[in-house]
Amino acid sequence: MQGKDHNSLRIADLIAKFLKGELSIEETEELDLWLNADPANKELFAELNDPELQKKDFKELCSKDLNSDWNKVSLQIEKHKKTRTHAYKWWAVAATTFLVFSIAGWWFLGRKNAVSKNGSTAKIQEQEIYPGSYTAVLVDGKNISHHLQQNNTDTIGGYAINTVNGLIYIQENNVRDSNTLIVPIKGMFHLMLQDGTEVWLQPSSTLKYPVSFSGSQRRVELNGEAYFKVAKNASMPFRVYCKGVTTEAVGTEFNINGYDNLVTTSLVNGVVHIVTNKGATTMTAGNSIQASAETVPQNSTQLDTSVASGWKNGDFVFRKTKLTDVMSTLAAWYGVETSFSSGYDFTNKTFSGKIPRNIPLSDVLEILTMTNIARFKVQNKTVYVSPDQANAR
Repeated sequence: MQGKDHNSLRIADLIAKFLKGELSIEETEELDLWLNADPANKELFAELNDPELQKKDFKELCSKDLNSDWNKVSLQIEKHKKTRTHAYKWWAVAATTFLVFSIAGWWFLGRKNAVSKNGSTAKIQEQEIYPGSYTAVLVDGKNISHHLQQNNTDTIGGYAINTVNGLIYIQENNVRDSNTLIVPIKGMFHLMLQDGTEVWLQPSSTLKYPVSFSGSQRRVELNGEAYFKVAKNASMPFRVYCKGVTTEAVGTEFNINGYDNLVTTSLVNGVVHIVTNKGATTMTAGNSIQASAETVPQNSTQLDTSVASGWKNGDFVFRKTKLTDVMSTLAAWYGVETSFSSGYDFTNKTFSGKIPRNIPLSDVLEILTMTNIARFKVQNKTVYVSPDQANAR
C-alpha cells in the first residue's frame, strides 16, 4: 500500500511539473509510460487540463521558466479626467483620448518595487514569477502521448516533426488518424497542419484534428483559444467547431476565444461564416462576433486586429479591456490566482496597452500600477488587487 501511495505522489508531481513546463527528458518519458499504461490515465490527464480545475487545485505551483530581459515598453492608457499631467513626467499627452508614454533605460529585469504616486515605493511581491513557455502534449492516433517542448526535436509517427518553431506535419502524408494537442496552463504552442494551415494555441487549450485532411471539408475541434492562419483551398472549406459554434473559412486569419460560455470569433483577414443551431451570418475583416450554440450570430463589432493577433506575436495587447479580463489573461500565462478586494467595483476599470509576454509578472504589475488603475500584491501565487487610493474616491 505504501508503494502505491508513493507511486501516486510521484505521478502527481510529474503532472504538476508538466503544467509548469518543468519536466526533464527522463521525467517526460516516465510520464508518458504512465499515460500509455491505462486509458483511464489519459482521461484523468485531460480532466486536469481543464482551466477551472487548474484554478482550484494548482494554487501553490512554483514557476521557474526562462527569464528574458527587455529595455522598452510602449503603452497606451485611457485618459482619466482626474489625472494631473505633472504627476507623470514620463508621459506625452496625445491628441486622442489616450496618453502615450515609453519606459526605457531605467527599466530593468526583476525590479521588485513599483513607483507610487507620491514617489515612495510599494512592494509588489516577494518571489519572482516568470512567464509561461512553449509546451504541449500530443496524443496520437494510437493513444501514445508525446511531450513537446520548444527545445526538443522529435519525429511523431513519421508524419510530423517537432521543431523550435513548433509541430510541423508533413504535407505528403496520407495517415487517417486524428491527433489531439493539449496545451496546459502557462503553456503556448504553434503547429502547422498537413494542409499548410498554421495554428497558435493559448494556455489551457485543446485542438483535435486529422493528421491528413480528406473529403469535402477540413474540420478541427477547439476547446479554449487559438489563432488560425488558414491555407487557401476553395474546394475544401476549413471549419473550426467550438462549443456548438462553427467558424468556416477557405483562406483567412482569425482568432477564436472559447473559454467562456460565448464563443468570440475575431476576423483579421478575409471573410468567414459563423454557424450555430439557430442561424448563420457572414463576417468581414476587422470585425468580431460573439455567439453560442443556441443563439443567432449577429451584431458584429469593430475590431482592433492587433488585439486578436498580438498574443501570438509575443505581446499582451489590450484595448479598453476590463481589468478583470486583463487579470484572467495574466493568471493563465503566469500560473497564478487573482483575488479582488471586496467592497469596491472594478467593472469600470479598463486598460489599453501593449506589453511583452516574456517578462516577469512583477514587471507587468509595475506597468499596471503606474497607470493608477489599481494596486497589486503577490503572495503565495495569488495576485491581490486593490483600488488605487487616488482614484478610489
